[in-house]
Amino acid sequence: MQVIQQYLVQVWTITSGDGAITDASSPTTTVTGVTAGQTTVLRWTITNGSCSSFDEVSLTNDVAVTVAAAGTDQAQCATSTFTLAGNTAVSGTGVWTIQSGDGAITDAASPTTTVTGVTAGQTTVLSWTITNGTCSSKG
Repeated sequence: MQVIQQYLVQVWTITSGDGAITDASSPTTTVTGVTAGQTTVLRWTITNGSCSSFDEVSLTNDVAVTVAAAGTDQAQCATSTFTLAGNTAVSGTGVWTIQSGDGAITDAASPTTTVTGVTAGQTTVLSWTITNGTCSSKG
């Protein structure tokens, strides 16, 4: 009788993208060096003799967003329309939301949109949020 010895091999490999795997044989390793704005695909392969199985995971390193700046507070007399002064998103997309109070945002995606219908004597609080993937900044 001949005994064939089989070995279990577990390994992470990068199938696309960039980065460095700290410990390729550890199921819970760290990956560093994934370029901002890029996705790296890793493959975890388990091999036992001539049999193998694998699964893949994608790591996306979103580019940091532009820091959101909503502009200065405004107060007006006898007018229900205000022009907002948010900054332009260089990285990501921005959106205005009403946090409290009344009014209607004309174009929520425009940093310099108008808000209409603000009741005289009342305060409306808005926020300008810039988001890119999982990263966001609120001003």
